[in-house]
Amino acid sequence: MLGDELHQTAATGRFVIVHLKTWFDPSTISPHRGNGELSPGLRRIVLVDRHGTEFPPSASAQQLLAKLHGASTPITQPLRPGESYVTDLVFDIPSDARNLRLFVGDGYDLPDRLLIGHEDSYLHKKIYLALTAGDSISAGRVP
Repeated sequence: MLGDELHQTAATGRFVIVHLKTWFDPSTISPHRGNGELSPGLRRIVLVDRHGTEFPPSASAQQLLAKLHGASTPITQPLRPGESYVTDLVFDIPSDARNLRLFVGDGYDLPDRLLIGHEDSYLHKKIYLALTAGDSISAGRVP
C-alpha cells in the first residue's frame, strides 16, 4: 500500500521504491573544464526480474509518492562537479517478481548502439544494479 491510513492506494502487485543517487564525479573531468553544469541525457530506467521481464516506473505511483513526501529531484537535473542528488523511483511489479535488478541506460538506441565500447552497443553486456530491501519495502507498506 502507498499512502496514509485514510488514503491508501494498492499496487497491482507490490510497490518497490528505489532511491537512486546521481553524482558528478569531479575526478572524471579536466581541471580546466570549470564549474559549469552538465545535463544528464535521457535515461531508460527499468526493474528487471529473474526472467528478464522489464518493469518501468509507475507514473501514478510516482505522483502519489511526490504528493505524500514532496517531489524528488528529477534524474535530468543538471549537476556541477562534485554535486549529487537522489531521485525516488516507484515501480508497481507483480507480487511473484524475484531477483530484481535495476537497469539505467541511455534513452536512445542510435547512434549509441553502433559505437564500439558504448554501454548500449550490441556487443556490450548490460550493467545491472543489485537491489537491497530497506525497511519500507520489507514492511509491505509505505507511509
